[in-house]
Amino acid sequence: MKEIMISINPPFSKQIINGEKPMEFRKKVLNIMKDKDNFGKIKIYIYETKNKDGCGKVIGEAIMYNLFNVGYLDERIKPDSYLYTDDRYQCIRNLYIRWCINNNILPNMNEGWFKSKKFMKYIKTIGWSDNFNFAIGLNHVKQYEEPFSLGSFINTSGIPMKYPPQNMCQCFKR
Repeated sequence: MKEIMISINPPFSKQIINGEKPMEFRKKVLNIMKDKDNFGKIKIYIYETKNKDGCGKVIGEAIMYNLFNVGYLDERIKPDSYLYTDDRYQCIRNLYIRWCINNNILPNMNEGWFKSKKFMKYIKTIGWSDNFNFAIGLNHVKQYEEPFSLGSFINTSGIPMKYPPQNMCQCFKR
């Protein structure tokens, strides 16, 4: 299994851990994440940044089950292209269904998310905007009883980590 550490600011890190946020939104991702053969085979370590009263440690892990290319910032994808609309549609549909399940609401695929003010408010609280290209689908989220320091991980060169990644990086747990 491949291992990636992602730096996430609170409150988003806490929303992922408590199951409220099933996806992490990013402008860029590592190339190994774009390979569909790796879906379900990438462990994501959740590093909670020190911003906004975060602990500055790895607080949990999850498995990346999918990567949606929503293409908000990708100039190569035209707004009317199939790839652009289908991946974004599948992403928001997935969010809507999971939101309905978490709120004990029967999903209404005829009306759907575009008429639900509560759902639109929810996606804003989990960080949905037009300022990202990718939505990383996360499942099997596990919170550590005791958060790990960065020194518990090594980078791909075998050197213990001293600093958190700016965005994300491959790593290994020691």
